[in-house]
Amino acid sequence: MNTVTHSEAHALHAVAAAAAVAAASSTSTSAASEAITVPVVTPYKLHLIALSKLRPSNRNVRKSGGTAIPELAASIVRVGLLQNLTVIASADGESFEVVAGKRRLAALKLLAKRRKLDRNHPVPCLLVPDSSARTVSLTENVHRESMSPVDELFAWKALAAEGRALEDIAADFGVTPLVVKRRLKLANVSPRLLADYQADAVSLEQLMALAITDDHAAQEAAWYESPQWQRSPESLRDHLTHEEIDASRDAVARFVGVEAYEAAGGGIRRDLFSDEQSGAFLTDAGLLDALARDKLTAAAESAQLEGWGWVEVAPRATASELHAFQRARRTRREPSKAEAKRIAKLEAEQSKVQDKLDDEDADLSDDGVQALHEELDRLCNELEAIEQTLMVYAPGVVPISGAVVSVDHMGGVVVHRGLLREEQAKALRAQDRQEAGEATGSGADTEDAQPAKPGISEKTGEAPERASHCCVAGGGRPAPACGAGGRGASTGAPRHSRRLWQHAPQHHSVPAGPADAPCAGRGRGPGYRGHARGAGGLGGTPAQWPGRAVRRTAGDAAERAAVAAGRVRRLHRLSHRIAGERDSRCRAGAGRGPGHARLVDADCCRVLQSRVEGQDAGSGAGVRAG
Repeated sequence: MNTVTHSEAHALHAVAAAAAVAAASSTSTSAASEAITVPVVTPYKLHLIALSKLRPSNRNVRKSGGTAIPELAASIVRVGLLQNLTVIASADGESFEVVAGKRRLAALKLLAKRRKLDRNHPVPCLLVPDSSARTVSLTENVHRESMSPVDELFAWKALAAEGRALEDIAADFGVTPLVVKRRLKLANVSPRLLADYQADAVSLEQLMALAITDDHAAQEAAWYESPQWQRSPESLRDHLTHEEIDASRDAVARFVGVEAYEAAGGGIRRDLFSDEQSGAFLTDAGLLDALARDKLTAAAESAQLEGWGWVEVAPRATASELHAFQRARRTRREPSKAEAKRIAKLEAEQSKVQDKLDDEDADLSDDGVQALHEELDRLCNELEAIEQTLMVYAPGVVPISGAVVSVDHMGGVVVHRGLLREEQAKALRAQDRQEAGEATGSGADTEDAQPAKPGISEKTGEAPERASHCCVAGGGRPAPACGAGGRGASTGAPRHSRRLWQHAPQHHSVPAGPADAPCAGRGRGPGYRGHARGAGGLGGTPAQWPGRAVRRTAGDAAERAAVAAGRVRRLHRLSHRIAGERDSRCRAGAGRGPGHARLVDADCCRVLQSRVEGQDAGSGAGVRAG
């Protein structure tokens, strides 16, 4: 409260004049602070008292509060102290105790400390009897009536309507221009909704969500035409922006970048009540996709130089769209002596780092754990790069196959290689049958006579059933997420399902911690660090996950060797990478609640799926680095 009545203002002027006359006629050499302090005071009178003679009183009934002192100090600098302090004379007779106006006194002391006020600056004070100290202090607080929130919003709007700059208004109240913009945004909400807000029928959070648009009709429709259970701030915001693209959630928007989109002239709507990382909604989806295609051109040209028969750019290629293609299978060639030596060295280093992470007796700090994860990630990247050079397509496959350049779930470039259209797949199957017939001396009777197609994997969408949160069940086949309620491929699955997983595991699953609390082990000591041992019901360490998760049921020796040396290694390395990435993201979002943890876990599994798809298709360096 920072106001003074008209009569009190007159009293202040009278006291100031009296003090000036007394100082002029006095022959004393006392200090200026003593000249403005009335030596003989009368209760319930206004006096100008030096700031240095004021101190807080323990009889002030307000024990809490005392917030926003810098803002109040800035306001005093701009518009002055508008309300006097209430004081009593101290027992020593040299100073005064403030029984009402603790925040104002703190703001004045702050200004004196910053040398914006003299320490003996005269402060208007109302002197009350000692016996009335608590009564006066309580009366000032009890009988005060705060301004209604809606009246305050309209007052901000009226200030702006006077033509004053936002920065000037913000300076008067010691706040940032963003605070003023937010107040004006709320004041521009539909009057009907503001009336409901004043009647407590609409919460402040809901009002902020509705303020994302200035269209009163759209605001009222979003509120009054929605059922009660769809009136959460998130639902209201989604309702009003359903035709726009949320830049914080959309992978293509992350890939292009909001700055580049704005520079190209794209329209954008900003939510003033969101943080800097969210709240930007893009209104021109066509421009965004065009910018994404332009940015993917370099990756498409690089893929074209690899010799593929066709290359297409599709920023938003979905799993259902990729399901229309079949994939050409790659085989793993034997590494050279130099490659085998390098692989063995990297795996040995990887094992040492993993042992440090799994050592329960090691006293590792969070920085130490992070450093080990980064080292493990570096080793995984190098091993993956070597592994990709060992995976090759059969002769003649690349010229008739193609690639799709797209954007993955995290906003990185992903290249789906080795894709076959139906006519290309038929030609390759015919070639396989001819080669098999020449090798055996008898032609292939029918397509069904060859259950294993050496050159072609099954369609992308025919991988075993998955859920958004990947767990690995016994037998090495994916199972739905904990509590998903679906039927996963178990050891008792039909033979055809097992064969699909054996021959064409286009989508690998990674063991993960419990879906409800992927970061629940934080603070349990170094033995629990690393990759959440025992996650997904597998037990053991991450180094043991692939061996327990990938067990093939049948197949010739050559194919078993390729699987063990190729896909198992990729699953092994990617399990380390995704666990480290999940741990880092959970640590960065600590305190945001279990909802954030579940979102992180699902995102990590989705990006892992995308990376494995790209690698199985021969993506190589095109897959986004973690």
